[in-house]
Order: sequence, then structure tokens, then C-alpha cells
Amino acid sequence: MEGGRIPVSEVRAVIVACDMVTSYGWGVESCWKGLLSKRTSLSEISRFSTREFKSNYAGIVEQLDEARDESLALQLLTPRLQQAGTTFPEDAQLILATTAGEIDLLERFILRGEGDRDASQLTHLLRKVSRRCGIRRPGLLFSAACASSTAALAQ
Repeated sequence: MEGGRIPVSEVRAVIVACDMVTSYGWGVESCWKGLLSKRTSLSEISRFSTREFKSNYAGIVEQLDEARDESLALQLLTPRLQQAGTTFPEDAQLILATTAGEIDLLERFILRGEGDRDASQLTHLLRKVSRRCGIRRPGLLFSAACASSTAALAQ
């Protein structure tokens, strides 16, 4: 140990909690019960026209509201942060894994001409989440399609 700091090679990460939001609802238990029920959680898309798509069904989280000022990504995050009620250590670093970030902000711009096209950039979401968590250290961003969270865990 040099200068009271642990060498990077000896740093260990520990996952102390997990959570999920799916079209079955909020939480691991809700998802598990939904899967065991053998019922589909897919429903008809009403947020935008699906005329150009092969299907008009998707997994939709009913509690999210695209009409709110807050993006869908932040609507997902805010209750989790409130539930955790955690203050992060001063040297904490945020590792954000996402496939699309605040894609609904880009949808608003393209489909309705509302907002700013650049508002959906992933770096903007990283900064917003860091601020909400009170984390000052620069964060890391992973956007690797379905492998995003796996890449973040590996980091």
C-alpha cells in the first residue's frame, strides 16, 4: 500500500443489490412471477406509429409517462435512488450501462419537433445521473447493445 492507497490490482468490486424494471413490472419478484405465469407481457405500442415496423407489440412499462418533462430513463432511475436513500462515498465512480440512454428525447425531436436533438446523447445522461447521485468523479459509460451491463460489470 503506497501513500495509504490500495493498488488498482488489489481493488475488488462487490455487488450489494440488484433490481430490474420490465414490462412485467418493477422488481425481481414481479418479473419472476410474470415469467412463471406463462403470460406475455407484450402489449400494443401507442407512443408512436409502428406502420414501418414488422410488429406493433413491445414490452412496455406502464408507469412510465412519455408526456412528462423527465426522460423515461430518469423516470426509471429516480424511484430506485429514492428507495436506496444512499449517499455515495466521496471517491465513488459511476459506471453507467445503457443501450439507448434517453432515446425518447430523440423520438420527441424526430417525431414531434420538440426539444433538442443532442439532448439524447449518452454523455448527457451520464452527467445527469452523476449529479442526481452526487458523484463528482468522472464516470464511465458503456453502450454495447445487449452486452452493456456485462461490459460494465467486467470493468
